[in-house]
Amino acid sequence: GIALHDYLETVNVMVALLENERGDLRNHSVTVARICRKVCDRLGLKPDESDAIIIAAYLHDIGKTSAFHLTSLNVAEHRIA
Repeated sequence: GIALHDYLETVNVMVALLENERGDLRNHSVTVARICRKVCDRLGLKPDESDAIIIAAYLHDIGKTSAFHLTSLNVAEHRIA
């Protein structure tokens, strides 16, 4: 089979190619994956657990059609308005 590192790198490249078409999303998933990796390392998660989270980070915006990104901050701002 494919080594997990190679799989993660392939997902990274594919998502980067998709995001390059959308200026508002460029490098977004890579940034999310990097932050997730740091959090997983600090939590001391097993490699297979952190790799699953990182794959999810790369793929979390696949198929997204709008520029709006839901966060707890903009949900709170919406409730206040």
